[in-house]
Amino acid sequence: MDKVEDLDRLRPFVALLPELTAEGASFGAMLPPKRSGRVWMIMGFDLNDLGDRFHRIGHALNDGFTVADWEEWERDGLWEIYRDDPARIATAGVRDIRRLVVRIVRNERFCDGAMQRALEIGLVGRAVRRAAELLAAEPADAAQTDPTSAAPTPDRSQL
Repeated sequence: MDKVEDLDRLRPFVALLPELTAEGASFGAMLPPKRSGRVWMIMGFDLNDLGDRFHRIGHALNDGFTVADWEEWERDGLWEIYRDDPARIATAGVRDIRRLVVRIVRNERFCDGAMQRALEIGLVGRAVRRAAELLAAEPADAAQTDPTSAAPTPDRSQL
């Protein structure tokens, strides 16, 4: 995938910046448990319109990544680095921002409310602001410039 296409994939995400960074932003609400006879059912998280759009964008940002890309990201521990030290998102490159958003969305599949929690603790806001910075810094002739090279990927030895 060329660098311009990689950067262009962030545009729909950045379009959500005002909504994602607004005071009280929310992806929806947890549904209360329901009782059916003697059985209690956990109902999950009900995504609102913003949550649904973020969820769809997260899946679209995964397009173009291979299993090897994900293995490398996991091996290098980048999810943990960005999750545990969100300030590092300010130096993330295009592909790491994409992977971070995809990971947040994927976590929702296994843990209802994970996207909301990432929004509440600032991971989503930091990621969308960094994506906006990367797009704003896009040179006029982006095809000849590597937009990911300006932001080195952190590694565990830097911790």
